[in-house]
Amino acid sequence: MRDPRQLIVAVTAILFLFLAAPRLAAQQQAEPVWISIGPDGGAPAALAQAPGAPQVLYTVTAEGGTWRSESGGRQWALAGRGLTGDLVTALAVDPADAEVLYAVARSNGVLKSADGGGSWTAGNQGLPAAAMLSVLALAADPYHPGRLYAGTGDGVYESLDGAATWMPANAGLAGHQVHGFAFTPAALFAAFEHGVAKSVNGGVSWRLSRFGLGEAAQAVVADPSRRAVLYAASGNQLWKSADGGGTWSRASSFADFISLLATDAGGAVYVGTPLVLYRSTDEAASFRTLPPAPFVSPAGNPGTLLAARSAPGALLAATSGGLFRTLNGGISWQPLDRGLRGLAVFSLAVDPLDASAVYAGVTTGLLVGRHRDAAWSPRFAGLGLIQPVEAPFLLAVDPAGSGTIYRSLLIGLSRSFNGGRRWHDLGLPDSCLIVSALAVDPSAPRTVYTGGDNGDAFCQVPAHVYKSTDGGNTWTTLSIGVVDSLYVDPSVPATVYAVLGEALMKSTDGGMTWASAGTGLAQGISFLAIDPRSSSTLYAATPTGMFKSTDGGGSWLPAGAGLPPGAVSTVVVSPREPGTVYAGIRGVGVFRSTDGAASWSALSAGLPRRVFTGLVVIAPSDPSILYAATAGNSIYELQLQ
Repeated sequence: MRDPRQLIVAVTAILFLFLAAPRLAAQQQAEPVWISIGPDGGAPAALAQAPGAPQVLYTVTAEGGTWRSESGGRQWALAGRGLTGDLVTALAVDPADAEVLYAVARSNGVLKSADGGGSWTAGNQGLPAAAMLSVLALAADPYHPGRLYAGTGDGVYESLDGAATWMPANAGLAGHQVHGFAFTPAALFAAFEHGVAKSVNGGVSWRLSRFGLGEAAQAVVADPSRRAVLYAASGNQLWKSADGGGTWSRASSFADFISLLATDAGGAVYVGTPLVLYRSTDEAASFRTLPPAPFVSPAGNPGTLLAARSAPGALLAATSGGLFRTLNGGISWQPLDRGLRGLAVFSLAVDPLDASAVYAGVTTGLLVGRHRDAAWSPRFAGLGLIQPVEAPFLLAVDPAGSGTIYRSLLIGLSRSFNGGRRWHDLGLPDSCLIVSALAVDPSAPRTVYTGGDNGDAFCQVPAHVYKSTDGGNTWTTLSIGVVDSLYVDPSVPATVYAVLGEALMKSTDGGMTWASAGTGLAQGISFLAIDPRSSSTLYAATPTGMFKSTDGGGSWLPAGAGLPPGAVSTVVVSPREPGTVYAGIRGVGVFRSTDGAASWSALSAGLPRRVFTGLVVIAPSDPSILYAATAGNSIYELQLQ
């Protein structure tokens, strides 16, 4: 007779397996999750410091959401994505509660967050439609928590209840554009289109101080070390009041428009023009030209210069070049972007031999880094630039891993033979060419194809595709005109495909002759992928969905079962896994097929889909690693194993 204890053990084991099986299966089938890998950086649209907690900072990037730092900007974390997709022009923090934020969004007026930027609600009650859509400035009164002022195209509006309701505060300012505010314990000041206005009763009435013949004041600031001293910028002139805004006198003039104005905790005055930053330590009696700041460039993009309340000489700058801090009055600046993943990524490539080495064309140039590594390095030496000012829209890396890289800066082409450490500009036969197509022969990295369209209507040279067999030193004009993109067959490099609007052309002799290859495609191709294991198998991402050809482009059939209807942005084929294809759809996510596009499944967990550009690439040396580009949250990585 069997031992009863053995029966109990057997039944227990069966029950355990029965109960655990679903959990184990779910773990095995769990969708892998995308993770953010950088690079750090971004173009902040607004910056604000919490008056009651100076180490708490908030910034909003164009497409990347709201970011928070509790270390004075040394480290950032994403607070929320509620503002993604809207142009934010101003940001303020409640003086009594660092979790309460106010923002101005171009298409939504005033917004409020009560959870540190995690979520946002509208705060426009009482603002007329015209005023709501023309808010030029927003400020929280540091001496009266909950009181806000909005400068609009129709004067000043005031809220006494934290943006729940608004009322006009316009006596004397109705119909005027108000550009900024400053506060002292005794008064409120508004910079408007005819000078500076002062109110001693919270905006009930205003006294106007007109400069010269009534020039506009674009900014006004108070000196925190001398309560009766204020400064205002009017065009290229700086004005000063030493009696609390009662009277004003011209303090200084500059060669260009004043785009930045600030005072620090020690009373120093900072004036920024599009090209130069100045500082005065004697109440604007004289100014010193400061060393070139990393955010002051010929582009002349104005930003935000914010006086940190911690110490004299401490300033924060939010500009199109990123976030910066100085602790020595502008003598030197350090980036404040650690953890701030707010870059727009235009192009993406992976080193053929190192799956962790990523090349990213971002708003500030070309960066090279390793996945999950905070250290990303710029790659722009040899281009004659003090700092990167153009994003590489196209990247082509030698598949053999020689270190040869080609990149397009929209107009023009450059080449590097050492992984981007040094670049050389390549002269093209057509100086008017706006480059939209770039492809490298995988068997011969010095063979490169490029093309596009002429950006100048008066250019005498018609657009063509050009081919070089010596790394871009010399070029041959091919018998095909304007193109959108070019693709070289990885298995048969003499086969080249060209997308021309709604047409697909094919060459089997290295671009010398061309024939149509688009039968069955209803619209143009956004992206083309050639199966590296079978040259006759092609996949086309189009505005109407995914298509597949099994005869080298001779005919096409729909291949989007399981994909959302509509446009597909990119398609890539795994170099090692037969039948495995990935599709990227802008604003939707990434999808995978393991049966040659017969069916698809989502692969988007963790990816910020709203800002996903649709660009997805595979690491050639490890197809289990994917990278995805975003329009404001840098790069994401997915590891399938």
